[in-house]
Amino acid sequence: MVVFQVRVLFLGMAARRMLSKKMKKIGMVLIILAVTAGLFCFFVKRFEKHVSKYSRNLFPSMIGGHRIVITDPEIKIFPPSVFFSSVSGVYESETVMVANKCKLEKPLSFVTGRVDKLTIKCDNGSVTENIVDIFREKKVPAEVVEEKEKTDIVPGKRRRSPGLFISIDDFKVMENKKSQRFKVDLSFENRSGVFRFRDHREKYPVNSGEILFSLDSKEAVLRFDTVSFDAVRSFFSVSYFDWVKGAFDGRVKFNVENGRLLAVTDISVKDLLIDHGFIDRYPFQVPFLRLSGELQYNLKEKSLDVPDLKISMGGIEGVFSGKIGSSLRLFELVAEKTSIMRLQTVIVDPLFVGFKTGGTIDMGLKYRQENGHFPEVDITGSLNDPVQYSYRMDYLKEEFIYKKDKNKIRDITVGPSNEYFVSIDEIPDHLVWAVVFSEDAGFFKHEGLDFTEISAAAKDNLTRSKMRGGSTITQQVVKNLFLGKEQTLMRKFMEMLLAIEIDATLSKDRLLEIYFNIVEWAPGVFGIGEASLYYFGKPPMELNVLESVYLASIIPGPYLYHRHFLQNNISDRWMGELHRLLDRLYEAEKITLDQHSGAMKGTIVFREIDREGGS
Repeated sequence: MVVFQVRVLFLGMAARRMLSKKMKKIGMVLIILAVTAGLFCFFVKRFEKHVSKYSRNLFPSMIGGHRIVITDPEIKIFPPSVFFSSVSGVYESETVMVANKCKLEKPLSFVTGRVDKLTIKCDNGSVTENIVDIFREKKVPAEVVEEKEKTDIVPGKRRRSPGLFISIDDFKVMENKKSQRFKVDLSFENRSGVFRFRDHREKYPVNSGEILFSLDSKEAVLRFDTVSFDAVRSFFSVSYFDWVKGAFDGRVKFNVENGRLLAVTDISVKDLLIDHGFIDRYPFQVPFLRLSGELQYNLKEKSLDVPDLKISMGGIEGVFSGKIGSSLRLFELVAEKTSIMRLQTVIVDPLFVGFKTGGTIDMGLKYRQENGHFPEVDITGSLNDPVQYSYRMDYLKEEFIYKKDKNKIRDITVGPSNEYFVSIDEIPDHLVWAVVFSEDAGFFKHEGLDFTEISAAAKDNLTRSKMRGGSTITQQVVKNLFLGKEQTLMRKFMEMLLAIEIDATLSKDRLLEIYFNIVEWAPGVFGIGEASLYYFGKPPMELNVLESVYLASIIPGPYLYHRHFLQNNISDRWMGELHRLLDRLYEAEKITLDQHSGAMKGTIVFREIDREGGS
C-alpha cells in the first residue's frame, strides 16, 4: 500500500474578496495549487489501487505480507510530471529492494485513463544482500490461496488488465560490500510479462538476458546471452564455485504440469576456466561446453529427476541421468565410442605434441546412495582397437636415459651400458609374477587401463581414509617417466592417455623390463639390479621365492617399509601379507608346491650391515 499525506491550505471564497490585483494573483495561484493537489490525490489513489492489484497478481502468496513504499513524491504541472525520491519493496517489515530517482511516464494519460500501462523509470536501484535468506525464512500461511479475480464483464469476453512497466538504469546488487550493476526492465500486462536485464556498463549484450512468463499458462522462458558466472554469483549473493570462470548462453523453458516443474534446457558455456588445485595445478580451460536435456522437479515430493542430460565438450559426447530425493541419490554418466584422439584435445601440455593414437573408449560411472547408507560406486569401461600412429615413443624400445627428477640429481640409463641394468630374461619368473600379482594382476590382459581395478579403487577410497589410484604397471611406468607426483584429476587423465599410447607401442615384456629397472625399492635405490644387492647381497636371478615376494610387497611404500631392513625385523602382520601373496601365486600355478611350502616355512634374511649407520 502507498501511504503519504498531502496537506493543502485552501482559502476558498476568501480569495474572491481581494480587490487589489496583487491579491487576485495570489488567490489565483492558491486556486491552482488546490486543483493540483486534488489531481495529485486522485493520481495517488489510482496509483495505489493499480500497484495493489498488480501486487496481488504477481505475488498472490504474499498478500498481507508485502507493500510498496514511495518517498518524497513530487508533481509538476508544466509539463505534467511525477517524480519519486525512491520506491521500496517491503516484505514482512524487511526492505528487499530500493529504486531511486524514479519518474512516472505520461502521468496525465494514466490519470485520465487514456493509457492502461503504468511506466516508471528509475536512475538506479539495489537489492538487499540477504534477500534469499529473507524469503527462505518467511513461511507462507497455509490459509493463503489464490483468489479468483472478481469481474462483471460480459460473459465470453475477457477484461484487459492495466499494464505495468518499470525501468531502472542502474540496479545494484550487493555482495560482501561489492556490487554488480545492471539495467533492468519489467513489463507486465494481462498476467504475462517480460523481465530483461543487462550489465549497465556494456553497450553490447554482455551479461544480459530476459524472462518471458505467463501466470495463466504457468510457463516461463529464460534466455541469456554471454552471462558470466561472476555475474550470476553476484546477482544471487552467493560465492559457490568461485573457482569457475566463463560465460554461458542459452535457453531454459519452465512449465508447471501435473505437480511437476519441467525445465527444458539448452545451455552453452564458452571459455570455461576452472582454477582448482584438485582439477589441475594450472587453470584448466574448456573452449566449449553444451548441456541440453530435460529436468523434472516434483513439487510435492521435492525430488529431482534428470532423464537424459546430453553433455558435449569439444566433440566429446556423454549422457548424464540421475534422481535426487529424500532417501535416494542416483547418478549415471555414460560416454560411448569416444575417440582417443578427441580426448587428447582437452589437454594443453607440450607432453602431448605429436600424440596420435587411434581407437575409441567406452566409459561409465554409476553412483547410488539410499537412506543415508554408504554409497555404491561402479566404474566401467573398455578400449576398442587402440593403435599407435606416431613414432614418438619408439625411443623407449632401445636404450634410453631416465631422468629421475627435474633437479637431475641422478640419471638412470635403461639399457646394457648400465652395470645394474637387468634384462627381462635375467629376472626369475617367480619375481615377475610376484610383482604382477601384487601391483597389476590383469597386466597381460588389459591394454594399459584396468577399469575393474579403477572401480575397486574408487570403492575403497569411499570406505577407507587412505587413497589409492588403481594404477596399472603401465600407468606406473608413465608416471615415473613423464609425470610428477601431484595428485590432480588432470594428471590422472594424462596418465591414462599416455598409458594407452605406450601400451600400443611397446610389448608387455619391454614394459616390464622398463618397470623393473626404474622403480624405486628403497631411498635412492632404483631398479631390481640395485635392490637385490641392497637388500640381500645377490643378483636378481639368485633371489628365492620368499625374497621375491618381499621385494614385490614393498613397492607401494619403499621409504616406509625400508624400516624392515634397517631394523632387521619383519612383523608377523607383514609376514601374513607375504603368505597370502604366496597362496595366490600357488593357486594360479605360478609357483610349484615345493616352492610354496619352502617359502611358507622360510624367513627373510637381509644382508649384514652396520644397523646404526644404515649402510
